[in-house]
Amino acid sequence: MSPREIACWPVHYTADPFLQEPRNIGLIAHDQGETCCVMMGDGERTPDARFFCHAFGFPEAAGWVYSEWVRWFKGLAEEAKTTNAIQAELNRLTKTGARFGGGEYFGVMASSEENVSSLARRLFSEMVKVPNLPRRSRFEADFEDVIMRSEIESCSTLHRDVELEIQSVDRPTFVRLPIFVEAPVRIGIKLMRFEGTADTVTASQANDIIYSFDALTAHGILERKRCVVLHDRPTQRRYRHLDRIAKQVRLMMLDDPETPRVLKDLARAA
Repeated sequence: MSPREIACWPVHYTADPFLQEPRNIGLIAHDQGETCCVMMGDGERTPDARFFCHAFGFPEAAGWVYSEWVRWFKGLAEEAKTTNAIQAELNRLTKTGARFGGGEYFGVMASSEENVSSLARRLFSEMVKVPNLPRRSRFEADFEDVIMRSEIESCSTLHRDVELEIQSVDRPTFVRLPIFVEAPVRIGIKLMRFEGTADTVTASQANDIIYSFDALTAHGILERKRCVVLHDRPTQRRYRHLDRIAKQVRLMMLDDPETPRVLKDLARAA
């Protein structure tokens, strides 16, 4: 087979439309009805939005916005079967004024041995500068592993690093949750870390957990059985902090092999 031209579009983000040029964060490639989209932070299950947040100076809590846009571009790649269809959608996106967009079309000659997926990844590595991330602690890695294996991120109503505002007569109360699932059942997840923390910090974590879940249950936002605390393994002396909160929450140890299954079952229980 002779070389053929593959249609490509950069995917970019403009942090400040008035001061900065668009920066490439992905690539779309199309060839004979097959489309491939490669994005910064691509993973087997869900995009790792930390790369985008680190690249543009956003806190990790803002990563959900990027993840939604990755789904949009991936969805475009799955549904659009022609270059005209892809270009039309990217044109519509440009008219909305969104900071995420598709750049100008360009064609790339590829050998008969190189498929559209491998070409897309090769061009992505040339066109997109992916930042290096600080290494995650064991606690953070175990937490992400539990969330992934529990499959609760498949819930479209799952939110990360949210702040809930609870209205009251005197003044509003604000509660932060690393994970909050709205449906099919509401679940709130807080974290309690022992590794590398002082005893005073652990005590403060326990106080925050008690305060937060007391407020959420008092206002009917959560049931006690769906107030979850994921924690690492404490020393024997520090188990007392878990004893303080054990009657008010569901404790799940990160290194317990049953934790992902229990969390998954909890999310399914109506």
